[in-house]
Amino acid sequence: MLTNLCNDDTVSSDFTAAMASIYPDRVGTVPGSFNNRALLRLPVESDRVNLIVSAGGFGAPFPDGMVACQGLADVSVVGGKCAAPSAYDIYEAARYINSQKGYLLIYNNFMGDCLNNDLAKELMEIDGLRSSLIPYNDDCLSVDPSAPRSERTGLLGLHYGARIAWQMAHEGADLETLSAVLETVRARTSSMNVSFDPDTKRVQLGRGISGEPPRIEYDEEFSLQFAAAKAYDYLLADLSPREDETLYVLVNRPFSVNTEDLYIFSHAMQTYAQSRVPIRRMSPGHYTRHFYYYAFGVCMLSCPKDLTKYLQDVCCTTAFIF
Repeated sequence: MLTNLCNDDTVSSDFTAAMASIYPDRVGTVPGSFNNRALLRLPVESDRVNLIVSAGGFGAPFPDGMVACQGLADVSVVGGKCAAPSAYDIYEAARYINSQKGYLLIYNNFMGDCLNNDLAKELMEIDGLRSSLIPYNDDCLSVDPSAPRSERTGLLGLHYGARIAWQMAHEGADLETLSAVLETVRARTSSMNVSFDPDTKRVQLGRGISGEPPRIEYDEEFSLQFAAAKAYDYLLADLSPREDETLYVLVNRPFSVNTEDLYIFSHAMQTYAQSRVPIRRMSPGHYTRHFYYYAFGVCMLSCPKDLTKYLQDVCCTTAFIF
């Protein structure tokens, strides 16, 4: 399958340079950067806590989607193809912004991402720059259900964390407050992949982004509506929403899935939820392209009441409305 025609060795830096050239009023790169794999939302604001999101190799998540609008992140750092973002790219972006208020380093809980963000934090500390590490571990089926939540990997939940934290940072929240809030939001977020096997006509939950086998399979019905109901029930049980919490859901369409199925699946879940715990906002879109089989990524946030105000407005990016 043809996935791209760009140079695998330079795709990330070529992309960020192209984005900065095409949208110079919205995004920029770090002047003199060694790798040039960081996109900065413009204008740079150094008088508050900044959010640096780094989440895997090229395409996960789309770096333009994170910084092309107000409301998600200040910096998006992307790795090479199938490679974690470089610690030095994260450090360079922080040093260039030079915020004395600190940085939230938000990333998915994979070994390479963790190691590079840890190293970036150490480099920043040498320059007197404070930061807080926020590894997202929302993929509820990435490990055995009996395993501790801390062992889960990340999938899509960092979108909600970044959305809430960015707005709070604009209100003047300090690094310690933001870190505590994101700990809460992270704990109330759950995600999974929902895939479809055309050969066996089975609906699958929890298939890995690198092809790991699914955790759960169903053969009773092979439809978008059935899959949506099963995904909703599992995520709801994983979170057990409290009475003072509100549900928000995003559904990711990778490049192998057509748009019609995305919206029909999302609508089926929204409809199914109405007689159970309703979904306040459904946000289907092209968030990442992190797998090559026919599947959706589904993320559910059971949002505490005092944080729902940060999810009232929507932000529109080049890839999705969130």
